[in-house]
Amino acid sequence: MAALSAHPAEAARELERRKGPLREGELREILQTWTRLEEVRAAIARLEAEKEEVALAVHALVVPEYTALRERGGAVRLKLRELLAEEAALDERFYLHALQLPNSTHPAAPVGDESQARVLEVVGEKPVFNFQPKGHLELGEELDIIRQRRLSHISGHRSYYLCGAGALLQHALVRFVLAKLVPKGFLPMTVPDLLRGAVFEGCGMQPNTTPSPVYCIDPARLSAPARVTVQRPTRAESPGAFIVCTSSPRWDGGGWGGGGRTGRQ
Repeated sequence: MAALSAHPAEAARELERRKGPLREGELREILQTWTRLEEVRAAIARLEAEKEEVALAVHALVVPEYTALRERGGAVRLKLRELLAEEAALDERFYLHALQLPNSTHPAAPVGDESQARVLEVVGEKPVFNFQPKGHLELGEELDIIRQRRLSHISGHRSYYLCGAGALLQHALVRFVLAKLVPKGFLPMTVPDLLRGAVFEGCGMQPNTTPSPVYCIDPARLSAPARVTVQRPTRAESPGAFIVCTSSPRWDGGGWGGGGRTGRQ
């Protein structure tokens, strides 16, 4: 927030580039709330220190001075209660609005829709066939390694089963990646399927938006993508190299049986 406060014009341009829900006026309000919150916290710290000084001084005083200090201590406690209540209200208001601030865009990133994107590198050549190639789903169903039909009563549309060689291939790919990366110093991890919503918020995701980018099972969220699961427990070890394989339930629009998408990461 200090960086945003120091460069409000750049922060406002970032809001415009990211096309988020906030506008410049709301950014100013967030910064004002944050400034006041910092002032209140500083005042609370000063009053807490003064309260301790009064408590220590009371023990060595005679009656008149004792009475005066008692009154001073009462005034300090009263002011502290007021400031603590204001801090709680400011903190909630600031937090809820600050969650909507976008992450910074790289200066080299093109501004605009996909028509403004540019190709940085092409690796290899796209194969050309003298026949109409089949898609992966059609091939998988013909080989009976993917089953996606007649599953709506079990798991909804757009879900799938991997069968036989398909299931073996999935595990083989995981083993292949582990065999490649573990010798290079990557730490393999298994992670929970459910995470608290605050963990997603800490990664810049907003699980309470409509539509939500994640599946919500209040008060928890299904852990997609995998990178979210390692950012909290590994914070003290960062920077580090980790490898995680998880189911990746993603809510890319639609509803039950309509648009949810699952995969693996």
